[in-house]
Amino acid sequence: MESRSRFKKINCLLIDDSQYDRQRVRRISEQTTLVLAFTEAPSLDAALNVLREKDFDVVLLDQNLPDGDGIVAAALLRKHLGTQTPPIIMVSGSEETAMPARAFASGCSDYISKDGLSIPSFEKAISNAVAKFKAAGPKPAENSAEYRAALKSFADDTVMELRVPLSRMLRLISRATDLHPSAATELGNLKEVCREMWDYLDHVHQSAVDRPEVRRRAPDKRPDTVYRGAKTMRRYSTGD
Repeated sequence: MESRSRFKKINCLLIDDSQYDRQRVRRISEQTTLVLAFTEAPSLDAALNVLREKDFDVVLLDQNLPDGDGIVAAALLRKHLGTQTPPIIMVSGSEETAMPARAFASGCSDYISKDGLSIPSFEKAISNAVAKFKAAGPKPAENSAEYRAALKSFADDTVMELRVPLSRMLRLISRATDLHPSAATELGNLKEVCREMWDYLDHVHQSAVDRPEVRRRAPDKRPDTVYRGAKTMRRYSTGD
């Protein structure tokens, strides 16, 4: 194996309530060419406390935490850290087929299945995430005019446009569920992903219009088919 001594140390926050899984990640990392310095957090609350004191290059986030769902946790971490959020890699033992899409929708940089966790997949995910984050360069401060202008432009031009096909997709899923009851579970999972994407877009848009120098507008009303349950993503990401 190529010598690890010449590689720069990567500070990694490992959020997982399972000591066995944390030790497994450490063992795998030792067999890569990466040099990782781990800080462990067994819960989301513990992770937030650590993040107040230390910066990290990458976050490994378990999907099933004792004090919250990992999908919601990813959105909460991004809210807590703002534009300086390091790449978040979801590490999940879930067998749900829609879980990777849900992870990406919540803002994760990558997704790794615990069952498929291997030396190559682990090293590739960490290397790619850190390289892309560093290549992006420093982000503007959240209260800067540059940040507000970029966020407003994204909200106006992108978020609003994405809502149209997303709404149509939800209607098509509802029709498909009526026509194919045997596929109700799989279609229900797909609908849930779309709902979370809608709430994420809603949060981004609301964050933009709530900025001091951005003109407010009346919130858009989502179609009835979009979300009838609790506003999980928005509630946790906004602190409501």
